[in-house]
Amino acid sequence: MKLNIFFKKILYCLSCLLVIYILYGIYRTYQESDIVRIDYVGTNPTEYTFPVPIDSIRECILHIGYYGKFKGLRMMDYDGDSLILRDIVPAKYSYVYTYRNKNRRESAPNPRQHYELAIDLISVSPEETKVRINTIGHTIVSGVKYWTSLTFDDRYVAKSKDVESTTIEEYELLRYIGKLLGHIDSMPYVNYPSSLSKQEILRLFGEENPFSEEEMFNSL
Repeated sequence: MKLNIFFKKILYCLSCLLVIYILYGIYRTYQESDIVRIDYVGTNPTEYTFPVPIDSIRECILHIGYYGKFKGLRMMDYDGDSLILRDIVPAKYSYVYTYRNKNRRESAPNPRQHYELAIDLISVSPEETKVRINTIGHTIVSGVKYWTSLTFDDRYVAKSKDVESTTIEEYELLRYIGKLLGHIDSMPYVNYPSSLSKQEILRLFGEENPFSEEEMFNSL
């Protein structure tokens, strides 16, 4: 009889622990979903006319797309003067969407985002080319459906939602094209959210940043 009661107590304790664990998982799912948009109105240009022939611009973008050295952008479609680059690196974070709870773990400062950039090349003259960039399929990871790890780490099935373009990603690419072509000094700086510090912007930009701080920020 005493042994029976002992096992019942053990089963009760394990059941309580399991319930607590499940409730904590639900709480973590809610925590991951608590996302807000900071006060930011995109004012970056999404097109720019370079004093360069269209063939040189095309080769430059193809180089970016095939080697994927800029923010993980890879060539997904190429049809003459229309190209599509896709962000294939999962650890790119949004500048504009952030977690309401600022006490986030260091590995995920902001929600992750995915997007494609549709690029159109327009020959203005034999020596001038307009590059127009539109974002398609821009989504952010808006939460967690359920965790696939007992330790609640980064292994989970995510849920995402479509968001509007911020114009930041488009103009960052335009600036990179300008850098490769040697015309970055004549281009305006990227307009990042004023609430972000330079350190936060650099971190959200990601690794393998081809820009110097002088090229990214108007004042140091």
